[in-house]
Amino acid sequence: MFGRWLTLVRGLVGSQRIGDHRVPFGPTDEVVVNACLHHLTGYRQGTTHLTETTIPQLWRLLDEPTRDLVAECRYRSNRRSSTRPGCCATPWANSCGVLAGLFDDHTTIKVGDMRIVVRDESWKQLRLGPEAVKSFDADLRLSRRDGEVQFAVAHKPSDLLSAGDADSQATAIAKDLLHLADIKILHGQDQAVGEELERLIGIGPIAQQLVTGWAMHGKGRALWCVGDRHYKVQTVLHPLLEEQLTFTNDALSPSPVRQS
Repeated sequence: MFGRWLTLVRGLVGSQRIGDHRVPFGPTDEVVVNACLHHLTGYRQGTTHLTETTIPQLWRLLDEPTRDLVAECRYRSNRRSSTRPGCCATPWANSCGVLAGLFDDHTTIKVGDMRIVVRDESWKQLRLGPEAVKSFDADLRLSRRDGEVQFAVAHKPSDLLSAGDADSQATAIAKDLLHLADIKILHGQDQAVGEELERLIGIGPIAQQLVTGWAMHGKGRALWCVGDRHYKVQTVLHPLLEEQLTFTNDALSPSPVRQS
């Protein structure tokens, strides 16, 4: 559990910049953050039940460490621990500001065994730096073990190529994300994007024609790639509740369904 949290924190810190450079998250940062998490959850104190923590709580402890935390991390003084660069400084505070309203309070519901995680506009996370890409990759790989269902939504396959320079580690990891997906849902795309799909995942000429032809001629049409099998699927929304709840173009056109 602490390993998963460290992966998330490393991605958040690494998404911040100091000038033109990403904020580093090295071994010392990992030791400090891990110690903070142990204190905040009660693991360090040996409590019977761990207490969930939040990102602002973690930042406050990093910003104003206790004497026990300073001693555990082997700093000579409280001042020395609070003035070191990296995740304890401004970039970590910036992360809290950007994520305000998302993880700044305790959850209001009990999370069940099966969790569905939807990552819309996933290209944004892939542009936050190598650590954010590694976090994304780790979540997809470890979700199989933890019973999670991960949805990653992107506009086109070339979104993955924008994770970094052409020969960078981030781009190499991002390319492999396509192959990690057990199910790929390919909605209608133009010919250029269809050719990208063929180059990246090798869907074949017949499947490519379905994506660039049949799927383009109706909403909800998509080619579902389940393992090595391909299916033509037409999804249909219920004309009342489903269509109303999923309508997202209010600013562009009136809702197709109005309640009386």
